[in-house]
Amino acid sequence: MPRIVLETKIHAPLDRCFDLSRSIDLHKISTEHTNEEAIDGVTSGLISLNESVGYITATCASCISEIVPPVSV
Repeated sequence: MPRIVLETKIHAPLDRCFDLSRSIDLHKISTEHTNEEAIDGVTSGLISLNESVGYITATCASCISEIVPPVSV
């Protein structure tokens, strides 16, 4: 299975970044121009371990199979 790694430096608390990375609502905002819509599984709020989301308009479905919350420094 391919693995995509993306690193972005953000000046914000780790827990806020972690939650925003799991936010279905933020994803919807970021893809407004594509009319993508979450229609299956978790369709709003934060997605968590063993939950999934399915989208219409995009040929995509995601399942969270492992989750490692950040550790504050």
